[in-house]
Order: sequence, then C-alpha cells, then structure tokens
Amino acid sequence: MVEEMASAKALRTILRRHDLPLSVLCAPDRRIPLAKMIRVIEAAGRTVGCDEFGVQLGARTTAQHYGPWAGFAYCAPNLGQALKRVCATLPAHEIGSRMYLAEHKDHLVWCYESGLAKVETVRHFTDHLFETVLVFFRGFLGANWRPDWVEVDYDQPAKIDRLEALVDAKILFGRPNFGVAVRKTDLEARLVSRLPFTRPFLSLDLKTSQDRTNAERCDGLLEVIDLRLMDGEVDLDGCAKVIDIGPRTLQRKLAKRGLTYQDLLENARRRRAIAFLSETDLPVKTIAMELGYTEPENFTRAFRKWQDVTPTDFRSKAVDTS
Repeated sequence: MVEEMASAKALRTILRRHDLPLSVLCAPDRRIPLAKMIRVIEAAGRTVGCDEFGVQLGARTTAQHYGPWAGFAYCAPNLGQALKRVCATLPAHEIGSRMYLAEHKDHLVWCYESGLAKVETVRHFTDHLFETVLVFFRGFLGANWRPDWVEVDYDQPAKIDRLEALVDAKILFGRPNFGVAVRKTDLEARLVSRLPFTRPFLSLDLKTSQDRTNAERCDGLLEVIDLRLMDGEVDLDGCAKVIDIGPRTLQRKLAKRGLTYQDLLENARRRRAIAFLSETDLPVKTIAMELGYTEPENFTRAFRKWQDVTPTDFRSKAVDTS
C-alpha cells in the first residue's frame, strides 16, 4: 500500500528507520516484534498522509493472515467459545499484548490491549483490526450483524468517515483498549459462514510459550535472525535494534535460557545452508555470502562442523538420494 500511495523508496525508508531488513518484504509470513510492527504501520500512515490509512490496510487483511490462531477460533462450537479461544491462545500468535473479555451488563466486550497505546500513537494499527474482527463476528452472527458499540485506544481525530461507515455503530474514543461489544444472548451462535481456511485447526496446531523448549521460546528472535540473514546481516547489535532492546539486555535474556546469540545464529545459518544446498544450484561461494560469511572457507569449516561433510559433498549426496 505504501508503494501504491507513496513510492517504493518511501517504503524502504520506513523499514530502514525501524531497523528492519528489506528482506521482510519478501517474507510476509515472517513474524516481527509487535511493537515494531505497530510503529511501522503508524509511520506508513504518516508517510502516505492518509488519516484513515489503518482502515484501508484492514480492508486487505484476512483471517488467513492470522494463521492457525484464527483458524482454531473459527473452529469453536459457538461464538462464546471462539472468543475464549482467541483470548486463551493469544501467546501462540504474539507476545506483549493482552486480550480479555469484559462483562458489561447484557454485553460482553472483547478487549485487546497492544501495550503501546499509553505512550505512543496507535490509531492506524487499531483501525486496521476492525475489518477482520467484524468479519469474524459476522461469521457467527450473519452478514448484517453490527456491534452495539466499539472502543478505540486513541482520542477522537478530526476525520473518521471511513471508520464510521465500516463499524456502523457508536465509537467510544480514548479507551484503554480496542473493544467490540456483543450481546450475551448471541454467544451461543454457531458458525454460519464457510470456514475461511482449507482445513480445521486444533489446539495441537498451536504452540504457546508454556509448550516450548528454550530454543523454541526464542522463535521470534530466530525469525528476526532469519530475516536479517536474507540480507546477509548477522551482527548482534543490529538484531537487538530490531526487537527494541540493548545488546547486553539481549545477551542476558538468552543467558537465562542457557543460550547465546551465537547459538541461535549458528542454528539459523545451518538450517538455511542445508536448504540452499538441497533446493538451489547456487555456488557454495554465493551461499556463504548469503549467510553472512566474508570468506567461503569459514562457511565450509562451519558446515563440516555441523554435518561432518563439506557443503559440496553434502549437495552431491542430496542429489544422489533425490
């Protein structure tokens, strides 16, 4: 959208200013830290000069963008259980935010707090949630359903035409959370629309932080390392910038889990090296550069340590067994 409404250069500038590698554009399924994503969306809205950029962004967002987390909710026996599922399993989708159900007389308010609204502008991010959330409710309550009211975690701006047309309900500004009110009498409703996924999802398809091993709990960091590797970047300082903490803080957090940054970097390099050698015809020298090695010999030594064979021998065996 930024490319359409501004330019490709503007988009690259936004990513650079937020310490994100350009390779994130080629990997839309890669997760980035929530706070970073919010800041990028807000910067995009400012760059294109559109007051209701978030609403337009939301129009291009679907349940599939939320993956198995949304799929598990859609597969609930009724709306009430679906709402409980998305709240209970939020850590499987993102870390640092909060989702809960608030009682309000004859209504239940589905609330979401990003954690940034008290200190930063989050309007565009909040607005982009509405389209997918309303589609979710209407999947159970019918295409003509609308909430009795909604809540947003920012003060009322001058222009809200698109948002008003989208929600078609009373909007409560300046709340501590994003929220959508639903009548308690509607909670028993079953899914009436077609499941927006090609298959049903179970709880087994989700991994929460409690289910993960030490290495898996660093999955978000591994994704950042993978993204930066796509640009050949491997330094700890740059990785720490992406997740908005200092290098020493990152090292301490990893140490508490018995890990080092080098452990995770080597893990990411090994996985990508095996994929490069198995799935492409790229020369070993080029693969070494892609993985951030300044000298091919250093890559060969590392690969021999991982797999007990050279990259060339590994590729030959992979071809022989294919």
